[in-house]
Amino acid sequence: MKNSPGTKAESKQKSFQHFLLIISALILLISISGCGKETASSDTLLRQAITLASKDGNWEESLEYAERAVNADSQNINALIMYALALEHSTQINKAKTELRKAISINPNNFMAQLSIGKLLYQSRDYEGAYEYLTNAYKLDPNNIDALILFAQCSAKLQTVNTDQVFQKLAKTEYYKNKPEIYNELGTYYAKANNLSKAAQNLTEAYKLAPNNPIIVVNLGVFCDKYLNKPKKARFFYRKFISLTDNNPAFQIQKQQVTSRIKQISRL
Repeated sequence: MKNSPGTKAESKQKSFQHFLLIISALILLISISGCGKETASSDTLLRQAITLASKDGNWEESLEYAERAVNADSQNINALIMYALALEHSTQINKAKTELRKAISINPNNFMAQLSIGKLLYQSRDYEGAYEYLTNAYKLDPNNIDALILFAQCSAKLQTVNTDQVFQKLAKTEYYKNKPEIYNELGTYYAKANNLSKAAQNLTEAYKLAPNNPIIVVNLGVFCDKYLNKPKKARFFYRKFISLTDNNPAFQIQKQQVTSRIKQISRL
């Protein structure tokens, strides 16, 4: 069964929102930072790195200034986080993780460092590694929507006992209130946990809210097929999925799989 993955555009938007969150936090923090001579030099370079990234989108030069800021003061956590962000945008993911771990070793209570490395590990599919940092980020700021989303998704991947609780909290936020994606995620989680009654309840609610969402539709097909052993209902949702994605090349592979499964069911 599929969780509610975003499209590539949505994924980029989430990354951009995370970038804005980091930049906004860094701008605020360096504006109130201490003013030792070494720190001031590091912060000046950091401001330049932020400006180049946020206003000009010049990540190559931003990376250069961020690295210089870290070299000027290796204890400057904000510089380390910005350096990691610039490294991430330069696809130097492993080095970005290293810099974030340095920031956390200096201050384990730095929310942005914990969230950022958790995000990178989650995107690398290291869910167990991500869970530790995302748990820390969530504890540091339990109302931050970015931390809550990633923590919920990571919890679902690992089938942790707190998954339901975290998703229920997410469902009460202004952004996700009555959104079908939450019910789809919960339905998927409960199906994998073999709690079929709750899985059916949540997937049905997701379908009521978004009857033409292909991910939700195919999930209901899989649920009826693999979990409930109801081939007629499965065929209905599978065929609807094919109809909904008829002109969408992004679902080509899934359509082939579903078409093959319909033929198998029909022969049973």
